[in-house]
Amino acid sequence: MLAALYAHARPRTWRHTLAFVGFASEEVGMLGADQYLAKLSEPERAALRAMVNLECLGVDAPRLWANRSADALEGAFRSAAFEVRAPLRRQILFGYKTDAFRFDRAGIPTVTLHSLSPASLSLINGPADTVDALHLPRLRQAFRLTIAALERIDLMDGAVPAEDRERPLQPVPPELYDGGVTLRDGSGVRIRDLGRRCAEWAAGLRPGDVILQVGGTPVRTVQELLPALLTLCQGQTVSV
Repeated sequence: MLAALYAHARPRTWRHTLAFVGFASEEVGMLGADQYLAKLSEPERAALRAMVNLECLGVDAPRLWANRSADALEGAFRSAAFEVRAPLRRQILFGYKTDAFRFDRAGIPTVTLHSLSPASLSLINGPADTVDALHLPRLRQAFRLTIAALERIDLMDGAVPAEDRERPLQPVPPELYDGGVTLRDGSGVRIRDLGRRCAEWAAGLRPGDVILQVGGTPVRTVQELLPALLTLCQGQTVSV
């Protein structure tokens, strides 16, 4: 994907310089991103206007990581999606880290595009995390969308605003995950324990209840429950 984007962009004329970088060792601490930033001089770092982070594309329809993306850069992707008629969703997500975090910490506005739905988040670093999970039509959608978004970002004048309205959102407490146990037949998660002061208790859930889905995402095991919960924020109402 990255090589194809580079090959497509190279012969074209851009107002700004585009740097295509594949970072290594993200899973062991984002070492590649750290090294890249550490080698930049102060003028080079100051010249970085934005970082577009591409993660796990081609599994499902493209999604913006809403609470880890600058609003202005999100706007570029939404406009691009309208132009190329590509599906694009916004998703709140907690509990995961990417190379974009290092750039964000360095004061560089970022936007992250991925394709993992609540049901497919469990693919990450799991046995099913293979090339077989990719769907070429979805990958083509992400390619066309990214090129169109880069064109819009290239047209931005001045500093890119780093504001992200969803950044203050907080994840839901882990009561359900900590107190859940997978049924023997793998058809759901039984609530083993639940505090009486939590929102789940107030909503009517009780120990012994079996969770089959969260917000429309099927949940068959505790391992599938956690990714579904990590797409929710405090105060959000979902069906269970």
